[in-house]
Amino acid sequence: MIDCSQDGTFEVHCQSFSSNPVQYFTLSSFDRVDPPTSFRAIRLLPTPAGSIPLYEKKVKGKGGRGLFTIRPMSKGDLIIIEKPYLVLPLTEDGEEPDNKVYHKLYLNLSLEHKRIFDGLYERKDDLADKDHIVNKIDTNAIPLAQTSQDGSVVMKKMGLFEVISRVNHGCKPNAGWYWYGEEKEMRLYAYTDIPAHAEITCSYLSYEQLLEPSSIRRSILLDGFGFECICKGCNPSSIDILKSDNRLIELESLRNEWSNKNIVEYCKIDDDVIKTLRKLNRSLKLLEREEKFNQLGEVYEKIFEVYAVHGSSDSSRLAANEALNHFKAIMGEKEATKTWVARQSVDPTLYPLWNKLGMIHSDSVTEHQDESEENEDDDEDKEKDMGEGGIGKVHRSRVSAHSRFCGYRVK
Repeated sequence: MIDCSQDGTFEVHCQSFSSNPVQYFTLSSFDRVDPPTSFRAIRLLPTPAGSIPLYEKKVKGKGGRGLFTIRPMSKGDLIIIEKPYLVLPLTEDGEEPDNKVYHKLYLNLSLEHKRIFDGLYERKDDLADKDHIVNKIDTNAIPLAQTSQDGSVVMKKMGLFEVISRVNHGCKPNAGWYWYGEEKEMRLYAYTDIPAHAEITCSYLSYEQLLEPSSIRRSILLDGFGFECICKGCNPSSIDILKSDNRLIELESLRNEWSNKNIVEYCKIDDDVIKTLRKLNRSLKLLEREEKFNQLGEVYEKIFEVYAVHGSSDSSRLAANEALNHFKAIMGEKEATKTWVARQSVDPTLYPLWNKLGMIHSDSVTEHQDESEENEDDDEDKEKDMGEGGIGKVHRSRVSAHSRFCGYRVK
């Protein structure tokens, strides 16, 4: 039993480093006191010997309750596995059903789960649904999305989770959830190294929305969830926001070149493999600088494809393995091995367009790698050159309200 203190309460979850490293924990007692401010007592079952606390749930100023690390975490660490206590169906068109469906599902919940549901955050702005049950579902439900081999996302249901639904949004998320459909469970992974006592954040935005400039992201979040984003990606100085927006606009320009063309057409834009690889390397640097870690996989895939269409066996295999390792970190090994790039990591010649544009010299690869090292710190120079004039017209993504996408690529 963990009792609350006078200055704020929390619950602690543990992970056991045994032959079965991940443990499932059941909250067997949930005493709600003045939600959404505090928890009083939560008992964790089981409590394995030698377990090490992973995270705690505690109050966080204007952000309400959130999840915070207790010890440092590494990229790819599995933070939690959780099954939804409420599964919400969507229509065939992916729309929300009639409100009566939600009311019926709520009435069928156990007393314990009703208490958990009643403690969820509820938006209170002018766009808030007056129906409290619908309001809480719209604001807190997470899409149970499954990614197909072409990278598109299929969503037929949403879920509410006792712990994961409490994770706050961040435009520079350090973690992300991934739905394991066969197991019917959500897994939360660390996207990057996270220090102790840091908040664990995920993105409520879609893959494309997360790459928008700050003002557009904040508008989408305000319309869709009813809160003004004050994360570290939206709340620095105005000059830092300007630099960040410039980087994202440059990234959008680079992405537009490959997203609207097949890989052969993309490589023919410059008709120079070194220039093409430089652009992709620049994209990686921009994403890393902006801490959009989930989106790195898309660029790793493109680097592999560039090497593959030029018949570079060693380089394409290395690139495919780098992409695969990235996907293992953000979605787990089982789902990562289902991605199309997993097969290419073993035998890149399986790629359908293998050697389509002819072989490249090995020194081209070396030149690209040397170029990458030389250009690691060129961001500031580019920002100075762009200045305020670097901001152009930006297309606003279609708002998908009431859906925490966690950076999924929606097509």
